Amino acid sequence: MTVRIIDLNATAAGPIADLHRLCFDDGWSADAVDRILGLPGVAARLAVDPGSASAIGFVIWRNAADEAEIVALGVAPVSRRRGIAGKLIAAAESEAAAAGARQLFLEVADDNVAACALYANRGYRQVGRRSGYYRDGDGRPRDARVMMRALDADERGDVGGGERPPTPFAD
Repeated sequence: MTVRIIDLNATAAGPIADLHRLCFDDGWSADAVDRILGLPGVAARLAVDPGSASAIGFVIWRNAADEAEIVALGVAPVSRRRGIAGKLIAAAESEAAAAGARQLFLEVADDNVAACALYANRGYRQVGRRSGYYRDGDGRPRDARVMMRALDADERGDVGGGERPPTPFAD
């Protein structure tokens, strides 16, 4: 599927909140998204269907020192399984690396088989677990996997060696 990945502007909180509510049991309000987007080091991209100009996916990430974390990623249910999430993740990886991140972390619901497979196929590995991190629609706790991918020197634009091994926590 052809999709455009665009930078966000001040009006993006509404479309992201709408998508977040479609994708997750505990959907965020536009005010919550706006507050998140205003935090230091936070960036986001929106996937847009060029034919309809509809927002069909989003990714929000945060850079801190030499690490980054995907805060949220979602694709509208009718647009899934078309490579959109992969394009959004690639954008976040590239831009996080360009901002100096050496590794990118994320949490994913342990029972979200499709997302876990997507991340594993992109080189993420499980580095931890958070018991009861999420709640499903009925309020039952769901565990999360903490996953991490090292961002290589080419993605960061580094010249020469000096890379340190990735760790799950900042030094």
